[in-house]
Amino acid sequence: MDQQPDGTGFEGTGIIPFAIVALFTLVMLPVVGGELTGAAGITAIVLTVATGIGVVMAPWQRLSRAWRYIPPLAYLLVVALVREAAEGSGYVFVPLILLPVLWVALHGTRAELAAMLLAALAALAVPEALFDHPMRDSGLIALVVALAALMGFAIQSLVRSLIVGEAAARSSERALAIATRAIREATASAHPRPAICEAACMASGADVAILVEPDEESGDIVATASAGIDDVALRITPGREPSGAVIALVSGERHFVADATSDNTVNQRVVASTGAASILFEPVLSGEDVVGVLAVCWRHPVADENQPGAATVRLLAAEAAAIIERGELMQSLARLARTDPLTGLLNRRSWDEILASEVTRAGRTGRPFAVLMIDVDDLKSVNDRGGHPAGDRLLKAAASAFRAVLREGDNVARLGGDEFGVLLPECDPDLAREIGARMTESMPMGTSCSVGVGSYEDGDDVAAVTARADDALYRAKSLDSGEPPI
Repeated sequence: MDQQPDGTGFEGTGIIPFAIVALFTLVMLPVVGGELTGAAGITAIVLTVATGIGVVMAPWQRLSRAWRYIPPLAYLLVVALVREAAEGSGYVFVPLILLPVLWVALHGTRAELAAMLLAALAALAVPEALFDHPMRDSGLIALVVALAALMGFAIQSLVRSLIVGEAAARSSERALAIATRAIREATASAHPRPAICEAACMASGADVAILVEPDEESGDIVATASAGIDDVALRITPGREPSGAVIALVSGERHFVADATSDNTVNQRVVASTGAASILFEPVLSGEDVVGVLAVCWRHPVADENQPGAATVRLLAAEAAAIIERGELMQSLARLARTDPLTGLLNRRSWDEILASEVTRAGRTGRPFAVLMIDVDDLKSVNDRGGHPAGDRLLKAAASAFRAVLREGDNVARLGGDEFGVLLPECDPDLAREIGARMTESMPMGTSCSVGVGSYEDGDDVAAVTARADDALYRAKSLDSGEPPI
């Protein structure tokens, strides 16, 4: 189908060249020996004026496309009349038929160009038959019409190529903008793998995207994230069943499948779970190493892997490894900011946050909670005997022991040195004392700890609950008793 302008905004300005040349033709007619006062000359003048008025007055925005060709056809009729008025010098005006032909080449379809060529030929040849003249300037007419055809179709092909190229450039520009936005959003996400899959769907117009990565322990290929579909529990053992992802992973090259339902390189479990009609498997590279594959699935057939949407997947996959690495680094930094590096427990900052949140919740709901403050009694002597490495081993062992005796939903934090804190939601004083006793009994390496229990009371703030537990801890250390004071 011809690519062409749609004519929007056409208000007659495109006809100005015809008016100028028509007027110039009338001016030149006496110069070459013609007569403006003859029937042909007068008709040409009247037709030119009428056409000019029509161009100015016509409501072009409301008229159909066909109306725009009336002025060029009227122009050809003027050329025919001027040739007749010029008699023996009419050959001078033969090349003027190039103007409407070239105009249609720029603005019309191939069919319209062919019709205009026939009209131009008729404008030159028909008067010879109507007025019973011998065929004049037949060689020149044939040459000009042939030249008009060659130039017209060549220009039209060039215009069509430019239109297609411009459309492709705009499409690529839009795809690049979408890919850039998708990469930016994925980079900023706290969960990079699902964000990459979401970005792939957004950038490519696909329905489903799945990120698969090799499992270092088993050697299988497993799905680690997806978008457009519920979490996919996909595990493929290379060599045991077909897999486009394995092909892309091993080769490091993209693998495109236009008909996923019949292609023997595609795992049909993937097709069944995604409803995919076409799939693009794009390798995810970290340097020169393939670290995963981004499988992008369309539920409608896609014939060309080089469409702009597929091209953006390549760009996204090129950034995916860096996005994942950055996301994992940010998650690691976030964990470091909230955890104690020695024991892996929550740190003081996290403790303050969760305790404040629990006080707020208890004040709103009236549900009880308790706080345990714990000191490891023997840390100094262990450090003195075995050095700080021995003390570190004791702290890590104590942290593991504390975690083992706590309930699900309880939180334990290392507050500094030999001090630990435990938050016990939904816990009354008796249960808190029981848990505190179990923690004392769990101490490793024949060591002991002191435990103070502070239970929340109506109207308490963080400082009040903490002070109550600290006071109990002080009494426990003073009493040197295994039973946690409260």
